Amino acid sequence: IESSLQRCGAGGGDASEGGLASAARYTAHLADMLVEGRYRQDGGDDNDGDHDICLCRACLERVTRAIDADTERYEQETAAYIDAVTAEEDQERQIRQTLSLNAEIAAAAEDDKDDNADADVQKRLSGDELVKSAAVNFESEVATLQAAVKEYQEELSHLDELMREQIQRAAILSREEDLIFMDQNDVEIDAKEFENVSRQLTARCTEAHTEAMALSKVNLHSALFDIVVSDDCDGGKGNGGPYTPSFPRINGMRLAHRPRFDLGWAEINCAWASAAQLLLFIGSSIKFTSEDLRIVPMSSCAKIMEIRGSKNYVHNLGMDLDQGDGRNGSSSSNASHWTSRPNDHLVMIPAIRAFNALLSQVFEHLPKQNKATKEEQPFQISRTAIGSYDLMRLHEEEGPNASAVIFCIAKNLKWLAFNSRPASS
Repeated sequence: IESSLQRCGAGGGDASEGGLASAARYTAHLADMLVEGRYRQDGGDDNDGDHDICLCRACLERVTRAIDADTERYEQETAAYIDAVTAEEDQERQIRQTLSLNAEIAAAAEDDKDDNADADVQKRLSGDELVKSAAVNFESEVATLQAAVKEYQEELSHLDELMREQIQRAAILSREEDLIFMDQNDVEIDAKEFENVSRQLTARCTEAHTEAMALSKVNLHSALFDIVVSDDCDGGKGNGGPYTPSFPRINGMRLAHRPRFDLGWAEINCAWASAAQLLLFIGSSIKFTSEDLRIVPMSSCAKIMEIRGSKNYVHNLGMDLDQGDGRNGSSSSNASHWTSRPNDHLVMIPAIRAFNALLSQVFEHLPKQNKATKEEQPFQISRTAIGSYDLMRLHEEEGPNASAVIFCIAKNLKWLAFNSRPASS
């Protein structure tokens, strides 16, 4: 089959021999025979009989592909043949048109030969006019082109100038951008430094706040003035004799109203001076000022000034040794230095009353400053009384014991030192 197809295609595209037509007919004949499954050998006639061909699927596919390939090639050759014929026809038509035009031109030339000389001159003149007109048109076109070129050159110059301006602007923007980046870097550096400073300040503020909180828990009154009032103090239990167990103490100094045993006026003065300083310190810290009492915490002998109208009365919290009384209160254990005198127990009675009055005013001022504590004060106090003792009867023989009153004053003073806070805290 393949050899038959090759022989069939050997005729090429020669139309005179009928190669394409015969090849097409032969290929169609082979296709019909393949469909019918029969094939007749070359050289035999119609009476020789057909020979059956048993073709497998692979053979059929191979024959089909060969037929398709030849069919495609035939189609390409046919298209090329048609294109060639069309080109020949177009060329022949152009040649005929050219020959016809030449014939017309020759006839017109023959007619022109018969014209007179005047007509020839006129034609020559008309030809010169046409040439001049063409030259004028050409010059006008050249002038137009020159104007266009000039306009383009001006536009190009303008564009060049714009380009230079854009380059300058780009350079300026680039410098500005660099400056902005530098400023940004500076700002970032400053931000880092500010962050570090802020962190340090925050840490310092935290430390300061912690320290302030810690200091707020420290009671300066009780820290500066150590008051010891034990249960074995007089407290009204003793009668002030030589066998009294102990005394209230402030900063190690014994509080009393008269000398006893080894207790002299110097120590009593020092103890009451410390008590006066504490009361003055507490009053100033809670913004308190008495209207009729003033305290003067002198180291030699503290004093309380009582204002009654236009008169001022000064009371000594102890014995003013500078007055030359002779009661120097030696610390010797010799009994002769504390030998009781008739009025020793009455020396400090007015000062104790004034001190108790000032202490009661401070207690009254505490609730106004909202500094009161839930813990109740040891003894109720008023201007003329403390606890169950009436200070107006201290001078009487059957009146309250002065040591008991001092004990109550010391207890209340200790409570006040622990529970009072500055008004601004």
